[in-house]
Amino acid sequence: MKKLALFALITGHFFADTHTDKLETRIKLLEQGLNALKTELKLVIEAEKSKPKLSNPSKGLIIKKPNTKQYIKVGGRMMIDYSFLSADQGLINKFNPNLKNSSEFRRARIHIAGATNDKISYKLSYEFSKANATIKDTFIKYKSNSQKGLRIGHTVEPFGLEYMNSSKYITFMERSVIDAFYPKYNSGIFYMDEDPKKKFTWALGLFGDAGSDGKTGLVGKSVWNTTARFIYDPYYKNNGKHYLHLGFAQSHRNSNGNSISFSITPGSHLWNKKFNTTGNISANSTDLYGLEFLWNKDKLSVQSEYVKSEVNAVNGLDSEFSGWYVFASYFLTNDHRPYNRKYRLSSRVKPNSDYTKGGRGAWQIAARYSTLDLNDTSAKVFGGKVNSQTFGLNWHLTSNTRVMWNYVLSDHQTLGDSKSFNMRLQIDF
Repeated sequence: MKKLALFALITGHFFADTHTDKLETRIKLLEQGLNALKTELKLVIEAEKSKPKLSNPSKGLIIKKPNTKQYIKVGGRMMIDYSFLSADQGLINKFNPNLKNSSEFRRARIHIAGATNDKISYKLSYEFSKANATIKDTFIKYKSNSQKGLRIGHTVEPFGLEYMNSSKYITFMERSVIDAFYPKYNSGIFYMDEDPKKKFTWALGLFGDAGSDGKTGLVGKSVWNTTARFIYDPYYKNNGKHYLHLGFAQSHRNSNGNSISFSITPGSHLWNKKFNTTGNISANSTDLYGLEFLWNKDKLSVQSEYVKSEVNAVNGLDSEFSGWYVFASYFLTNDHRPYNRKYRLSSRVKPNSDYTKGGRGAWQIAARYSTLDLNDTSAKVFGGKVNSQTFGLNWHLTSNTRVMWNYVLSDHQTLGDSKSFNMRLQIDF
């Protein structure tokens, strides 16, 4: 019996050792497999990190390269306008304007913007609302450590608070009658102070007159135009709901005996005739001077500009023209008109109550009075004088979508009045 028990103990111990060895081998294999999985997972994670990432859709389509400052952003805007036009008989007899109720794509624009690092960025923008595509903001930009920005390419000149402000953010469907004076988009060099913390900032530019393709006829130093803008913001309070903006701009434009002209048709882009125009003036040069004012307190905003043009004519009959506007806007909802301190312009309205999320959006009313005098009897220029009133209602459904209604009544002195009722559907991304 003792021998049998001893045999069982020895064989049991043997088989136990064999089982333990197999278990340890399996554990080692499992550990090796687990380590291999960890290594593979780490490689997958690193590969995912290195892939370009899409940003929050609410900020537009932005593709970013991880661990770098590189990104590409695709954006655009679309504005569909409807206009109902009428004019007094005096205007009809002289200009025979289109009085048909009409609609158009006022803007259909696509842009690509991006950066190669934290210093160098770029933008390419084209407008497709016309028969032929036209170039808009298309430039390369260098930003210094001291918050200075240098643009080289085709861009808006630093003149005119109303015109420099993007069409996405302007309060009315069309800009005021002093739009006749703005230099608008040209090709050149644009250097500006972009420090949002400063009260005083400036912008300087050297430009050549460019067509819709961005080409200029630069043949010598005298064909360059110089434009400068100086801004003083005494205060910016309450998270941007209370601010004051004061500005001055000047532009010297060389014509070298070529013809220039100033013209405008207020109210609607769908008018097919210019009711006020100086006609062609052979000029050596033109000097533009502009004053800017913008004040905002919570829901209420007031904006105004004055522009004067002095033309040095070839025939010695120098002429002067001028115009100004003032408007006030007020939000019926708990919203305000934001201000971009980097560029010193008004910015995107972001409704506190998003209509697509069950809210009512932001509702804004506005009224503007503007006047333009293109007469200079001493220089024998009779471009006419116009006083224009605009009443607007804006419904911002979201920060990227709005509906606009404008009624415009313009007095063209002895020729009578032009009237337009306009509506716009707008979206941007």
